[in-house]
Amino acid sequence: MILAAAIGGALLIVKSVKANNAGAPGGTVKAIKDFATEIFGANGATYGNGWRYFSDGTTIDPSGNYYKGGQMIWMNPASATMV
Repeated sequence: MILAAAIGGALLIVKSVKANNAGAPGGTVKAIKDFATEIFGANGATYGNGWRYFSDGTTIDPSGNYYKGGQMIWMNPASATMV
């Protein structure tokens, strides 16, 4: 009976880990959709300014750069310019 409980517990842990890592590259990074939801305008569409807004405070500008708390946290390499 103890063995059956241990096996059942192990199966639940494996199932939980697989569900949490679904779609993540290498099973180590979660997508933003796992933590936040996108905020839409009153008409249910994205805002007309090209920016995307998320419930955790993350914003994405029209060039694909990510911001959190007003600070850029990731720059889209395609939008970077050489000085």
